[in-house]
Amino acid sequence: MHCSFTVKTKEIKSALNDMKRIGSKFRKASMLKITVLPDKIEIHTQGITKMLKAETEGLADILVPALLVNGYLDTASNVTIEFIFKQGELQSGSSVYTSSAIKLEEISNIPENELPINPNRLSVLRFAANKSKDEIERLNLKSSIIYAQRRLNEKIQEALECLQDYEVTYDEIYEIIQKKIKG
Repeated sequence: MHCSFTVKTKEIKSALNDMKRIGSKFRKASMLKITVLPDKIEIHTQGITKMLKAETEGLADILVPALLVNGYLDTASNVTIEFIFKQGELQSGSSVYTSSAIKLEEISNIPENELPINPNRLSVLRFAANKSKDEIERLNLKSSIIYAQRRLNEKIQEALECLQDYEVTYDEIYEIIQKKIKG
């Protein structure tokens, strides 16, 4: 089994730089989880997720050392870069890297359920905003969506307590989050 994606080099470099700026720097043990979906990839690390448009082949969750991907990108000068993953192997251009740290996990339920395995709350809320109630019930995601909505309300209440001196309203915070969900 293999999985590949082609993405704009500038976009993936920018996404990884954002992740390093927001989270901690990539260390030797840092891993990226790349979820390859139809026409997009999601890059996850340290609770941060970046979504990028990409030409994809295969559906999979890939665990790969962050410094390895970062190293390939530092040497990339083309407009796009293609990564081909096999179990224990990464190929980009004429370079091939093998390591037991590279793990490939096929996703079999993706055609019906666009959510990645272990989605964050924002992904769940985005999914709920774009799907019908029948589709949500058919995929058995109603409880996950209700939980994500309840946590959203709790977090907004916590933010209101912190920002009470600045006359911020619930609706203002809710609107900001809705823009992110529809984003």
